[in-house]
Amino acid sequence: MSTSIQQQLNALKIRPHDAHLMASVGELIAQRSGLSDEDRQLLERAREELRSYGRWDAVVRLIDAELVHIDGDGRADLLLLKGQVLKDELLDDEGAVKALQQALDLRPDDEEIEDLVEHIGIVRENWQRIAEKFINEAEAATDRGLATRMFLSAAEVTWRNNPDSERVEECLRRSLEIDARNQKASAHLERWLLAKGRVEELAGAIHQRAEVSTRPALHAAAMLDLGDLYLWAGVLPLQDVKIDMARALECYEAAFAANPRSARAQQTLSAIYEDTQNFVGLASVLAEEVRSTLPAEIAVEMLVRVGGLYANELDERRARQG
Repeated sequence: MSTSIQQQLNALKIRPHDAHLMASVGELIAQRSGLSDEDRQLLERAREELRSYGRWDAVVRLIDAELVHIDGDGRADLLLLKGQVLKDELLDDEGAVKALQQALDLRPDDEEIEDLVEHIGIVRENWQRIAEKFINEAEAATDRGLATRMFLSAAEVTWRNNPDSERVEECLRRSLEIDARNQKASAHLERWLLAKGRVEELAGAIHQRAEVSTRPALHAAAMLDLGDLYLWAGVLPLQDVKIDMARALECYEAAFAANPRSARAQQTLSAIYEDTQNFVGLASVLAEEVRSTLPAEIAVEMLVRVGGLYANELDERRARQG
């Protein structure tokens, strides 16, 4: 894969919500005459990283870009994956059925795909009754874990069939009232608020996710998402929202402090510090990146270079002081 595409994929990992960047990645991939095994491995790794961030829409776009060059059984596998993501994560049954039917055309005897399509159809015919059943079970449950799962299921089946229903938000919030750490309910609520353009509530939901996270990696991920909201609002469906660089930087630095080994935090802060010529900040991030990713003998050499950044900054400060 060309260096330019690899660079774009690396940028996409930092800005998966950037529709312009995603379009550029898709165009670059489409222009190629084909994909090598190495190319497909790079795309698969990029998808896996985006999945770990919960950026399912970007995962689907990458699959679509790859499908341009794939046929046969590999194409069926990708279409099955796309259908599963649309069904389970993005709650888009119509898109899921379309992808799964295309996969079934390539593998007409695949029972897994047949079962998925059949299940979607059965639920669609009875979704209101199913949603009511989930809510009733949630309200009657004495087990908090069961209750939060049932409210989540009610929200999901409603969203799939009536996405504008107020019941979607109501059930998601009730699920989170019982278990504020329910990651899927949090992800759905945030995506719901984003689609409605309710920015302050979205920021509050992301901040709440950060506050209740007991694992540093999850806290860092939430702070990174909050920083993205402040910094990249203009490329989200929130064109009227002003970019707040200072608040974004606070969030990114909090994410790095919580999880210094986070590649996403490292890359995001490195780009900002480089653009703003904050050499001390850049050096601290690079030092952690070196320690966490490189063998000892290479790390020593790189740390010497990091030390040079500190030295340059000190020299510039002395020069400014006269």
